[in-house]
Amino acid sequence: MTTPTVLVVEDDPIMGESLQLRLRLENYNVDLVSDLCAARKALQTRLYPLVLSDIRLPDGDGGSLLATMLERYGGCCPPLVFMTGYGSVEQAVRLVRQGAWDYIQKPFDLDALIQRIGEWMPPGTHDDDAWFGISPASQALEQLIDRIASLDLPVLIQGESGTGKELVAQHIRARIAAQPGARHDLPMVAINCAAIHEGLLESELFGHEAGAFTGANKRHH
Repeated sequence: MTTPTVLVVEDDPIMGESLQLRLRLENYNVDLVSDLCAARKALQTRLYPLVLSDIRLPDGDGGSLLATMLERYGGCCPPLVFMTGYGSVEQAVRLVRQGAWDYIQKPFDLDALIQRIGEWMPPGTHDDDAWFGISPASQALEQLIDRIASLDLPVLIQGESGTGKELVAQHIRARIAAQPGARHDLPMVAINCAAIHEGLLESELFGHEAGAFTGANKRHH
């Protein structure tokens, strides 16, 4: 079992460091970022059991972060909790209706926050392990992901919209990253295939050699 990691998105350095210190004292790992751009990058690299974010950020707001998470995780979106001042409570309530988990109003007592985090965190949360349930189907999926991650082969994941295809891909990537070998430090790159012209899709997915077609000035792999 590993210590769960919370993503904290807070542009106030004093507040951010206070949250980070207290959460670490409570045996949580903390990834602390200060803006929406950094939060999006963090979400591409790890599956967080909880995201705690200020509702107002230097380069966006809570609505943008919620939209990013819903697009990435679909129906498997992890809990997103907003920290909000009095003036943005109405916005926080609206975002909860749209899919956020909850909100907590500033200023808040850190002891109360820790108690609430225990309520927000999925039971038995320990990073990636918490995403799999105890049903036979869930356990079979986890075992399949473990087997796939050990193979150096292409994988096709199929399913209806919102069923968690990208989430499964991220689990496979996380398993690969934990293994020794040539692939463990390669990045995961999510591609919106619908936005790529059909004539370029094969090249984008499988690469091409320089000169393979007009405009192919260098090798792409």
